[in-house]
Amino acid sequence: MSEMPPEEPPAEEPPAEEPAPGVEAPAGMAPEEYEFWDDATLTYYERRADGTVIARPYSEAEVTQHQDELALDSLHSEAAFAIGYLDTRINLSLAFLALPEPTSEQTAAQIKVLSDLAAYSAGTLKRLIKVLSVMLNKPV
Repeated sequence: MSEMPPEEPPAEEPPAEEPAPGVEAPAGMAPEEYEFWDDATLTYYERRADGTVIARPYSEAEVTQHQDELALDSLHSEAAFAIGYLDTRINLSLAFLALPEPTSEQTAAQIKVLSDLAAYSAGTLKRLIKVLSVMLNKPV
């Protein structure tokens, strides 16, 4: 007589995933848009095929990316200012070089311009290094 192993109960099916509750689309999300990133509230909105809009907070990686983008935007603004600032110092240096016989006061003023130009350029280089480190995802 052979013994039969006891039958295992049938595997239970996982419960059906409940649809996420819908939310109202944010003011900036046009009806034809399927996704919307709200940087003010750090919330991601998605419009599903049935028109329902769902929302979730940014993930940790998305928050980091958003912070990196804000830092790059800030550096861009600083770079735009730096171009004008550096151009002015360069023009002062060129004007000094055009002087046939600069006075000691003009020479002293030029030394200040060159010192400022060197210090500002060094700061600009540091900012550039920071931008590159963010872009390459290799913090310095």
